[in-house]
Amino acid sequence: SRTPAPNPEVEALIRDKAAEKGIAPRAIGADEIIERTLYPMINEGAKILEEGIAARASDIDVVWVNGYGFPVGKG
Repeated sequence: SRTPAPNPEVEALIRDKAAEKGIAPRAIGADEIIERTLYPMINEGAKILEEGIAARASDIDVVWVNGYGFPVGKG
């Protein structure tokens, strides 16, 4: 099942560790989540092209769609 199952012990541990490091909880918006997940993949794709591992950007697109399950319509 993909239904979330929150664990109060884990949540408490996360809160405690964040407090130890002086990290205040904050809301993270959808745009920030997209940036944090996609930008590293885009940068890695650029490195793969630069190193000659992939011949074309479209080769990387194929991996994203078929390997990672990236939505074709979001390309």
